[in-house]
Amino acid sequence: MRGFYDGDGEFAVRFSPNLAGCWTYQISSPLSELRRESLMRVLPVADGQHSPVKATGPRRFSYANGSDFYPVGTTAYAWAHQGAAMREATLRTLQQGPGRAFNKIRFSVFPKWYSYNHEEPPSQLYPYEGRPPSGWDFRQFDPTFWRQFETLIGELRGIGVIADVILFHPYDHGHWNFDCMGGDASGAEYNLSNDIHYLRYAIARLGSYSNVWWSMANEWDFIRCKSQGLPTETAWGKDAQAASAPTWDALFAVLDEEDAHQRETSIHNAKVLYNHSKPFIDHVSLQGLQRATLAIAERYGKPVIWDEVGYEGDLPEQWGALTGVTAADRFWWAASLGAYAGHSECILQTSVSSDEQRWLWWSRGGSLQGSSALRILWFREYFTHQVPTPHRLQLEDANHFTGCAGRALVANASFALFHFRERGMCTLSLPQLPQGYTLRVTLLHWWTMTRTILFENASNGVMIPVGQFGHRLPCNIELQSVQTMQQ
Repeated sequence: MRGFYDGDGEFAVRFSPNLAGCWTYQISSPLSELRRESLMRVLPVADGQHSPVKATGPRRFSYANGSDFYPVGTTAYAWAHQGAAMREATLRTLQQGPGRAFNKIRFSVFPKWYSYNHEEPPSQLYPYEGRPPSGWDFRQFDPTFWRQFETLIGELRGIGVIADVILFHPYDHGHWNFDCMGGDASGAEYNLSNDIHYLRYAIARLGSYSNVWWSMANEWDFIRCKSQGLPTETAWGKDAQAASAPTWDALFAVLDEEDAHQRETSIHNAKVLYNHSKPFIDHVSLQGLQRATLAIAERYGKPVIWDEVGYEGDLPEQWGALTGVTAADRFWWAASLGAYAGHSECILQTSVSSDEQRWLWWSRGGSLQGSSALRILWFREYFTHQVPTPHRLQLEDANHFTGCAGRALVANASFALFHFRERGMCTLSLPQLPQGYTLRVTLLHWWTMTRTILFENASNGVMIPVGQFGHRLPCNIELQSVQTMQQ
């Protein structure tokens, strides 16, 4: 483990052991007073605490103890750069009400300068010593910011939420120059020294937290100073993957070497996919390309998370104008493809004109205003308590039906879940069941958050109404075999 300076004459080394028992440790340093060797006793994980989460299969995430983790994420990019009241409100939202839907939150180390977010953070909420907006010393970190940032990660750990830490992003536009600390895009060669210095410090401070995931960058291909030579856009196919990204490859090499805990790692695309076949990337953090999900998952053999599918909101920009219906439906759609989805919210306060006061969850956190989070909570509870081992469900087209288009998740003959993409009437062709079993057909109306048993002893050729029950929405049908009661 690399140590770090924590200000006020304090140095620290952080380590998260993976086994209980007695450990020997040794600290080396050019300063003789910091050198030592001793023992420490490590206790078992306390009740209510969670071990780290990693991708453990093409469609599976697991805690270190082997139990399943089903990621249901949200995004609040700059909530760590808000005042104390806003930060506390964000944590409360994740603990109670619809915000309990989310067990993962994506947010950035660096502040954000972007639409609906054009103001300086409060004082001492910058990673570096210096003076805003551009008078920074990229070799000198501000321990006050980092202590607050890691405190938030610790608070998230306490409520069972993954901190998906975004290490770089393009939402700077030269205002602070945090995105391009090694030169602009016109330079013949990008200087990595400041970025490497930053990565080493961030990993040393944060990597021991068991709930940390690393996102190397959000919309990595939009950070042009680090992405020289990339095409501006590609469609999924033979050229969708970046052929070469030497600056990012070098930064990943640093992350891989420095992170002795080997936390879950990803990189998020805008128009161009990074080469996810690299061994140091654990899952695909996807924006767009939803209809290519099956091909992407097959190519890389790693879980796929739709971390950005657009946001529920009323912005004039398309990316922030999903209805609550569409935002919630994304989770069922992703699940029908063996993927996972993410959420955020961009609902304007029309009575407020100032960016500083007109907060959006997507940027600043705070509280949720939309209608999708409650339905996503119902989705998460269904998939974690009602669906048998979701990562083991087979994927297939809904060919048990005629008259409707959809996707199916099937577990042998005992359970099947169908997600429909259109309304109508469908004819159900039932599978053969063993003697002593009958089939129960249940409609899952995820908007009203209700389950309605349509047939208890179904037979072939039954008609299934899709998207009825008082709301003009597609819906889901669950088939489950039920053992006949014997006297």
